[in-house]
Amino acid sequence: MKALTDRHDPARPEWTCTATEHPWPCTVARTALLAQFANDRRGLILHLGARLADAIDDFAAQTHGDVPPGLTDRFMGWVPELPEEPAEREGACASLRGPRKSIRAGDRAEAAALQKF
Repeated sequence: MKALTDRHDPARPEWTCTATEHPWPCTVARTALLAQFANDRRGLILHLGARLADAIDDFAAQTHGDVPPGLTDRFMGWVPELPEEPAEREGACASLRGPRKSIRAGDRAEAAALQKF
């Protein structure tokens, strides 16, 4: 048995919590991460995504390519979603529609130019 600490960090390569020996991130680690990244949800997702990639590499190396089921959900599934404002949704869709038209027109012009050759 390894020595437990007060820190809830991941113990690699098995990815258990150094304080509780539960799968990392444990409940305390999740709470601490939410507090640490309280105003930076994207930063939290990037941080957890990097840890997930490390965990996949570690597990794959230990098990000849096998990764535990539910690993992505364990690392990412608990991150709360941000409420989306209706105006933001409409704005995002409108901004996607605008450039798409100009891209299509550009594609047609490029295709016409290529047919000349």
